[in-house]
Amino acid sequence: MSCCSKPRTIFDTCRPRKDVQSGVTKDEQFAADLAAVVKKTAPPEYLDPAVFFRHSYPTRGLQTLLKAVCERLNGESTISPVIRLHTQYGGGKTHGLIALVHAVRGMEGVENANEFISRDLLPKQHIRIAALDGENSDPCN
Repeated sequence: MSCCSKPRTIFDTCRPRKDVQSGVTKDEQFAADLAAVVKKTAPPEYLDPAVFFRHSYPTRGLQTLLKAVCERLNGESTISPVIRLHTQYGGGKTHGLIALVHAVRGMEGVENANEFISRDLLPKQHIRIAALDGENSDPCN
């Protein structure tokens, strides 16, 4: 870029997927719902591990979270079993928890799994998942 050229904006460099451009994709599809993933009622963007991880970026934080939890589940970790996710609102906490659900379920069909976690670390045994989702909780009960 020369000193006189106008900086390119995100609108210049990024193009939405065809489903977004056509209007087929609705905003609510992008609202991650941990409870729906655990109950297997979420839309494919979140429920199908192959689709979920194809649309995810393997950040260092996500890789570290998956590794720490899977090592703990395999009995290979000496760190505390309590992990506090330090992110702002919209910082990826739910996304990370959904990634964990898919990881402990084996990440079947995920071609790029090794970008997120070594397949050797995925639990070999069946893992029962319990999740308390504040969005779907009834505070009176």
